[in-house]
Amino acid sequence: MNLYIRIKDGQPFEHPILEENAHQAWPDVNFTLLPDWLARFRRIPQPTPDAMPVSVYQRAVCSYTRAADGFWEDTWSVEDLNAGEIQVIKRNARNNAEANRQTAIAEAIARRDTEGTPAEASAAWETRRLALEDMGNLSQVEDPFGIQWPTPIMFDPEGYPLVV
Repeated sequence: MNLYIRIKDGQPFEHPILEENAHQAWPDVNFTLLPDWLARFRRIPQPTPDAMPVSVYQRAVCSYTRAADGFWEDTWSVEDLNAGEIQVIKRNARNNAEANRQTAIAEAIARRDTEGTPAEASAAWETRRLALEDMGNLSQVEDPFGIQWPTPIMFDPEGYPLVV
């Protein structure tokens, strides 16, 4: 798959285009001897998270640079988010955590009160409900990614809680 990119004032302009589309868009262009306003492009995939870690408060950024062989290609880097973007991420994470806590409390109450639930299981669900309520409103926590959730309850096949 051959790619091309338009050049304007010595810099890539817009996005790469497939060769087939370039031929249709510019039927009079000699693709053997490219005009100054068109260059070959090489797609470089985004590095894996191990090769280029990106934290919660960062983003991967793709820009275009010219390689030694004359091709333009993707260049990947990591950019820190600004304060406003970080606030939005934290607010959304807090709200999601609080919604998850409320759902978990409702589940604990429903399972605690289900007819036929063994007394030990009901007690375990009540303990979990209390632990979730003791966490307080998670939409107010400073670090929504550092929340310590209560340990989930593990049950044996008969529905009795396991002591871990």
